[in-house]
Amino acid sequence: MFENVFFYLFLCLLFFGIGDVLGTLTKAKLSSVFVSLFLFLICFVTGLIPPDIIKQAGLTEVGKWVTPFIVFSMGTSINLREFIAEWRTLVTAIFSMVVVAIAGLAMIVLLLLFALAGPLFTKYSYSVQDLEVVNIPPVMQVYHTPDGEG
Repeated sequence: MFENVFFYLFLCLLFFGIGDVLGTLTKAKLSSVFVSLFLFLICFVTGLIPPDIIKQAGLTEVGKWVTPFIVFSMGTSINLREFIAEWRTLVTAIFSMVVVAIAGLAMIVLLLLFALAGPLFTKYSYSVQDLEVVNIPPVMQVYHTPDGEG
């Protein structure tokens, strides 16, 4: 069939467009993303489109620069009155993020401390290793039973 970037880009945008139209018509009872990805899946399985259509359409680079636009778009869609009314949710979310960040940093510090100071408190060290058993393949021994069954 067609083998150029614009055709594959057209197919990708067509699938996303069909998903968006069906999502709007069903008032989001049928997700536009679900419809789009289902169309991709059907076409992948039947071989109508190549498995690397996103790459051939030139969309792999788009993912690198589209994220700031999506974040900015999400920020402009926030209703400030609802945002102020839901201040408890905002405080809880910020508090949760701070707790997770502190816990993650604490875990990193503990791992580093144990890796650096661990050999001081144990009899094991990184320099003491028995390297004679490194490349010995496993051996399976077969035992015969008296009745001959196994």
